Amino acid sequence: MIESDDWVRGEPTRQSYVSPWTVNTLKHTDIVQPQGQVTEAFVRRVVDELNRYLDPANGEAQ
Repeated sequence: MIESDDWVRGEPTRQSYVSPWTVNTLKHTDIVQPQGQVTEAFVRRVVDELNRYLDPANGEAQ
């Protein structure tokens, strides 16, 4: 779930989510009505979760 403090600019009127199990590559021309921009810290959290989803061993304590 994207919280209010995760947004740099914009904030949709509906709740937004990022799902690590639905990874897609978007071209700039595919983006018609952007909802806003999220923080770099939020993007890092999403990437970390994606890595854990793709390789569960990444989430284990070393």
